Amino acid sequence: MIGGLAGLTEATPILVSRGDDTGAFDETHVRLLKTLMPHVQRAIELRARLGRDDEAVALTRAALDALPVGVSVVDAGLKIRFINDLARRYLAGPDSGLFSLRSGPYAGSGVYLAAMSREEAGVLRRLVASATSGGSGGAMRVTSRNGAVVALMVAPAPLGLADDVSGLESGGAREPLALIILRPLNRKVVPQADMLCEMFSFSRAEAEVAVALTGGASAEDVARGRGVSLMTVRSQIRSILGKSEAENLRDFERTMATLGVLVPQLR
Repeated sequence: MIGGLAGLTEATPILVSRGDDTGAFDETHVRLLKTLMPHVQRAIELRARLGRDDEAVALTRAALDALPVGVSVVDAGLKIRFINDLARRYLAGPDSGLFSLRSGPYAGSGVYLAAMSREEAGVLRRLVASATSGGSGGAMRVTSRNGAVVALMVAPAPLGLADDVSGLESGGAREPLALIILRPLNRKVVPQADMLCEMFSFSRAEAEVAVALTGGASAEDVARGRGVSLMTVRSQIRSILGKSEAENLRDFERTMATLGVLVPQLR
């Protein structure tokens, strides 16, 4: 048996053995192994780098799937390169103003993003063209047949994200991609009471009042809906504003709207 060590960050033993009936290794074999070792070392390093790239891609996709908004990455022709779970469920939903379209005679030809309305489809193509040609993209609204509205933001995909979803090694030729973020507008989404209790140390009653106030309800409406006195609700509102460090109810509603973005809303 002869062997050596390869690798830069970790020493990897490389051993070569032969049967007892084939004779011993000699200096010729040792020289051959020394010649091969740099190539073996490069292969080990390449495998490690590819493993790190695969891990980075998996983490990127897992992070995008965990987002409370729909995310898709498309090329200049609207071919879908990545779509997270929320966006996929939206496209498959009955109130979607967007859909995915398979193109070409073969299953591997690709799936493309499209809008139901011809006018909105044209706007979407222009925004993606802008984002993939050095522009900033833009925003639009898409309306489904039943009146549901979704907001779309189109922007150039960050290089790291584009590389991850494309499986592109660093240094290769990059294809410009567009990042599309979608979120329905006509669905009321508010943080859960438990979330408010943890974030602001609200009591359970205060958290429920905070949720009830979202959307412009008055203190009188909340008191009537909860079956308590107006004085009780006003006292709870003062406590809510103090604990959340909001200047007034309008300021607190902005905080609630911001927190609502963190709540998944596509089911």
